[in-house]
Amino acid sequence: MSEVRLKLFQLFIAPLSIACNKWDHKLPVGQLHSQGELIAEACMVEAGDRQPVVRMELFSSNRFEDSGNEAEPMPFSLHLQGCNPNVSDRIGIVFYGVADGKKPDVLSIGEGERTASDIGIGLFDEQGKLIPINAELKTWKPLTKGTRIL
Repeated sequence: MSEVRLKLFQLFIAPLSIACNKWDHKLPVGQLHSQGELIAEACMVEAGDRQPVVRMELFSSNRFEDSGNEAEPMPFSLHLQGCNPNVSDRIGIVFYGVADGKKPDVLSIGEGERTASDIGIGLFDEQGKLIPINAELKTWKPLTKGTRIL
């Protein structure tokens, strides 16, 4: 009886193993099939503003004699395009970077022997209010359709 089972097993399994090779498909090199989730973005940052360079003038460290002394601001803008108020009715901005050791709301200018101490770079909004770096977003602006400049 067990011999009959073995022969029946071989009779049915062998053709199936050959048939399985017919469904073995290899994709051409360089093609990738994947699935994911499409998300809606309220706006896109213009390509030229994704890694902005803000040129600042050269300052002597002795210009800042007391804590809280400031240099003239160097304005810059971030351009948003394709804004869609159907996705969100407001927009905000957060900056991330290496914080100053003594004042964590501003960017550090670096470390080392030849680097001035107790000097940081503050980021401010158009009203002159400090935008703390690495902080939770607290200030929002209304979003309108099209282009928006921050």
